[in-house]
Order: sequence, then structure tokens, then C-alpha cells
Amino acid sequence: MSEEVKNASTDVPRSMLLSLVINGTLALGMLFAVLFSAQDISQLLSDESAQTAPFLRIFHQAVGSKAGATVMVAIIVLLEFCSAMGCLAAASRMTWSFARDRGLPFSRALSMIDKRSTIPVMSILAVTLFAALLALINIGSSAAFNGTLSLVLEGFYLSYLLAIGLLFWRRIRGDLDASSSSSSSSSSPFPSLHHEHFHRHADAETRISWGPWRLNAALGVANNAIAICYLLVIIFFSFWPIQTNPGVAGMNWAGVVTGAVALFSVLYYWVFAKRTYTGPVVEVEPLG
Repeated sequence: MSEEVKNASTDVPRSMLLSLVINGTLALGMLFAVLFSAQDISQLLSDESAQTAPFLRIFHQAVGSKAGATVMVAIIVLLEFCSAMGCLAAASRMTWSFARDRGLPFSRALSMIDKRSTIPVMSILAVTLFAALLALINIGSSAAFNGTLSLVLEGFYLSYLLAIGLLFWRRIRGDLDASSSSSSSSSSPFPSLHHEHFHRHADAETRISWGPWRLNAALGVANNAIAICYLLVIIFFSFWPIQTNPGVAGMNWAGVVTGAVALFSVLYYWVFAKRTYTGPVVEVEPLG
């Protein structure tokens, strides 16, 4: 989606940061309001019907009216619907982009663009259908459904760790130029690592230059190091069950599901995609 944004090097990171600040602040305010409105915590903990969605009972306790609680829940549902639309747009666009690079099964169909609307209709339909089929898993087994959902969380964390880890390695080696106009000046905070043995002068086409939105060398390395440590801890403990001696229903199947998807991805690449996948396709428009 960044390919269609003007001044993407500044507007995209700015929008990401602003969305985090704005939505995080509003969500924190909503959380405080819900917690302070909870009147009988012991009843919520003992009532099995309130375990799935305790905020429903909290709303009812706060306003003392089913109609008022229903209106408040409707607002939450509307917010979730808007969030789902954004997730659908992002997921379908990533599917289309990867299919355009011939990195997915049925790439020819998934990379098609509707001529009238100029949107990836096939990718949108595929993502919608796939999500609907995944929802059917909950009918047969809630444990399998939760394990499938955990794949999304693990995928996010692992992708963050991979990207931040590579950036951290590039930072400490000094492989990042200070600007696009300087192909020889690096910004490594560790001059000892900027050595011929570690850092071989790459061609200008293979080197990466900083954009206008970045932290300085020291703060950037510290930020990346803290993020990597946090992700390693989170990923490690996210594969464990929440209680000792769990049964089948209480077992955390995130490791099994994530490992199965990773194995399938590797096998698909070596058997099929290796012949067709050539890396990210860069689409540019000539100036003038």
C-alpha cells in the first residue's frame, strides 16, 4: 500500500506512529472507564457466562439498563468492523503483492487487477474466503481454532524479529549510508566493526541508504536491541500453555501450527516457488 502513497518515506512512518499514539491513548481511556465501572469483580470471576466477554456484564452494571448496554456494545462492534475492514485491505494487498512476485500458489489469479475498479478483487475474495473457512474450525474444536489464531500472533512477532534483527546487524556493521547521496559514509556506532573483514565495500546498487525518518546511530541501536530482547522473551513464552499439566483443550498448539506452516512454506519454495520467485517487483513511474 505504501507504493501508492506520495512521500511514503515520511508519510507512512508518521501515520504509523500517529495511529499508535492516538489509538493507544483512546484505548487506554476506554480501559480505565471499563475498569472503574466494574462494580462487583467477584461476581464477574464466578459467573461462567461472563468469562467469554466480561465487558458485557460491566456495561450492564454501569448503566443498569439492557438497552444502554446494547448501545455501548454496538459501538464496540462498529469499531471491530472498521478494524476488520482495515485488516482485510492490508491482508489482501500483501497477498496481491506476494502473488505479483510469484511467491504464492495460484499467483497468476491472485495477482489480477480489476480493470474497472483497479483493485485486486481476486486477492480480496481469497482472503475473505480463507478467513471464513478458518472460522469454521471453531465448530469442531476450539483448541484447534485458538491454535490457528495464534499463528497470526507468532507470524507478526517472527516477522518483527527478522526485520529488526537484520536492521540491527546492518547498523552495527555500518552497512547503512547516512543518505542516498553518500554511498561511502556509514553511520555505525561501533567503528571497530566497520572493518574490511566484516564490512566489504558493496556496490552502490546493493547498499541501503537511510530515509528521512530515522533515529540516530546510538538511539537506533539501543531501540533495536531492546526490541529484539523483548521479542525473544515474548516468542519463547508464547509457545507455552497457561497452566501446568494441560489437557488437549488447554494445550498451547501455537508451536505445532507455526512449525507446520513454516515447513510447508519451505517445502513449497524449494519444490515450486524457487523456479518462479525472483524477489520483490519494483514498480516505478518515470518523472516528467
